[in-house]
Amino acid sequence: MDSDEYKEKVAVLLNDTKTYLKLTDKRLNPTSSVEKDLNKILLKIKNENNGTAPQISPNLYRKLHCGNSNPASFYGLPKIHKPGRPLRPITSSIGSPTYAVSKYLVSVLSPLRKNTYTVQNSSVFTQQIKQHSISSEEVMVSFDVKSLFTSIPVNLALTITKDRLQRDQNLAERSYLSVDNILKLSDFVLNHNYFNYDGDHYKQIFGCAMGSPISPVLADLVMEEIEETAISTFPHPPKWWFRYVDDSHSCLRKDQVDQFHKHLNSINPNIQFTLELENTHGQGLPFLDTITSRRGTKIQVDVYRKPTHTDRYLDFFSCHPLCHKRSVVNTLLRRANNILSTNKGRREEMHRVKAVLRDNNYPLSFLHNRERALTTQPAENNFNGFVVLPYVQGVSEKIGRILNQHKVKVAYKPQQTINSLFPRPKELDDSDRQKSGIVYKISCTQCNFVYYGQTERSLKTRIVEHKKAVASFDQNSKVAGHVHLFGHRMNFENVEVVGFESNYHERLFLEAWHSTLDPNSGNDHILLPEVYKGIARA
Repeated sequence: MDSDEYKEKVAVLLNDTKTYLKLTDKRLNPTSSVEKDLNKILLKIKNENNGTAPQISPNLYRKLHCGNSNPASFYGLPKIHKPGRPLRPITSSIGSPTYAVSKYLVSVLSPLRKNTYTVQNSSVFTQQIKQHSISSEEVMVSFDVKSLFTSIPVNLALTITKDRLQRDQNLAERSYLSVDNILKLSDFVLNHNYFNYDGDHYKQIFGCAMGSPISPVLADLVMEEIEETAISTFPHPPKWWFRYVDDSHSCLRKDQVDQFHKHLNSINPNIQFTLELENTHGQGLPFLDTITSRRGTKIQVDVYRKPTHTDRYLDFFSCHPLCHKRSVVNTLLRRANNILSTNKGRREEMHRVKAVLRDNNYPLSFLHNRERALTTQPAENNFNGFVVLPYVQGVSEKIGRILNQHKVKVAYKPQQTINSLFPRPKELDDSDRQKSGIVYKISCTQCNFVYYGQTERSLKTRIVEHKKAVASFDQNSKVAGHVHLFGHRMNFENVEVVGFESNYHERLFLEAWHSTLDPNSGNDHILLPEVYKGIARA
């Protein structure tokens, strides 16, 4: 898909006036007003008591309070497995005013899900579907919702949420917020889905934003209500019904399929289902990464690969942590072992997986070790903590082993992304200066002295503070100290951003890491322990 085709398809999505509203005044950025309105609600709730305790603790208030936010961004994710490659509309809300509140609400609302018909993964589905049989008068059917997230009426989602909250006996264990205040915050998040695309600002006026943390939870609550209503009120309900998000797998009498489909679509006019019958692909009915087919009265399960599947996995020689490569092998081997119904099928799938992984440069000994490890009892995950480290080949593994000895679980994240590898028109533009959660580097214009810092706020705000420290000769400022001691000038106009990180402790680590490795650094207020220095020098 070239850029012109992509832009045309995005335009089609955003021109849906039922779902999106374009703000005509380009100067109008709603971010600051959303921040102000949300902070007012949070402050009001903070000052309310739920019995004897505050509904929002000071610590929680600091986490939810927003400042220096960025507008959400919009992009289309191509569905390459579908004809015409339609786009899935994604609103990335990370860093937006409502993101922190939305994440908190997920922890409050998630336990409201009943999970009566939902399956967590293909392994669970396989174990459950194998317990069923099918007759010649019955047919396997898949029902799929058209654009679930953008089809959910907000009022319906809030009504279902309210009902579940009022009946929840364990709500006080998760939150001191009253039901009314939970709904107030949920309503605010759902009705303030603003985002930016190509310099223009939009508002989503219907449905839930795909990309907001709260949307999957509310989608599950709505789907549970619809499926329970449909199944309980139909004279000949499905023999079984499994659902994963908006996709379902069921069994009905052949003469009842059309009637149930109409009945299902009658529950709510906004949420409409398509159907797919078994054998339309010549072998069975796809669901998740499985395909089910009948062998007499029994259900056979095999691995399903979409027509666009390429057999390309993470290459063994790629610059990724070894644990990621182990996970690739473990996932494929477990799938082959857990999904396939017959011993012959499992043997064939195992052989295919190994052949494909060998094509991706995985050593045969590595594959055999992973296969043997799957047969052993997994170790208990009795970790005392969890940390995310930037991945540096040959260094991060050493740090990980040290931390594992102290029962600290380690995950790795890449230092560079594809996006970061492309050059920017300017070293640091205005949008970068407005972003929050930054690790930065200030250089002296007359010597090699550099200063590394981190800030939760925008870089623009932090640079102003550095300038004020220099002007007032703040003795606690390393930057001001260098300027006044040597009479030099710091290059505030070209501050280098070395990383973006929302987590405070990870910003401190990155600041310390960069300053330790740089011999010209003037930092001394945060130092890495000696063990880190040794690893860095190695």
